[in-house]
Amino acid sequence: MAPVKVSCKWGKEVFSDIEVDTTQSPLIFKSQLFTLSGVPPERQKVMIKGALLKDDEWGKAVPKDGVTIMMMGTADPISVEAPKNAPVFVEDLPEDEQDTLGTKAYGSGLANLGNTCYMNSTVQCLYSVGALQQALAKYSPPPGAAAGADGRLVAATKELFADLKKGGAAFPPFKFLMTLRERFPQFAQTGNSGDYMQQDAEECYSQIMYTLREKLKEEDGSSVVDQLFGLKLVTKLKSEESGEEINESGTAYTLKCNIAGDTNYLHQ
Repeated sequence: MAPVKVSCKWGKEVFSDIEVDTTQSPLIFKSQLFTLSGVPPERQKVMIKGALLKDDEWGKAVPKDGVTIMMMGTADPISVEAPKNAPVFVEDLPEDEQDTLGTKAYGSGLANLGNTCYMNSTVQCLYSVGALQQALAKYSPPPGAAAGADGRLVAATKELFADLKKGGAAFPPFKFLMTLRERFPQFAQTGNSGDYMQQDAEECYSQIMYTLREKLKEEDGSSVVDQLFGLKLVTKLKSEESGEEINESGTAYTLKCNIAGDTNYLHQ
């Protein structure tokens, strides 16, 4: 028997041109109605020519082509969930988040805690070295007092780098600053007004660098800092009178460029 086309009236809605194959179970037809209306088959009351349609047989409710049938029943509530990975547009973010959106690529800024720009610039300089970040992430300080002041400073550096990596608003490095001043008390000097004094960024860089050098070691005992920042220098001293020459070699961690009147054209 060829399929027939019927219409179904459900409340105020009418579904037209529904193809029905009466050689199949009525439950198949009810499944079609469920797709259209959302009313599960077990809650459907389908009337054809005054006869109630069953699930397993057509009986007296065999539809004819073009007939309109009646259905009653309550549809399942539609669950509308926001997509888990919904796109977030920049203009929809709060202003403070918009301002710091790009910081994850470079790390957060550091808040000035009172003449601490010398320290902040040093930390930001070191943070830009990805290999140093990786070495610090692997560092595990000894527990408690066994770490010593050097170990605590390296651990504080590790923790600070992890905070910077999160991005976001400028981060106040209180713990790192306190640990730095514990290890190197000269950075805790105050002026006549009681405010902390400005310090030399090069000195801060050198002190942190040498501390990291002693604590960050490879498996073979070599220093990570030597590999990343070490400059092998050979100094030659020659006497103009005797011609005697003295060669000295060593490792430096800064390359100084003294700017004077005859070298002020140097840019880097």
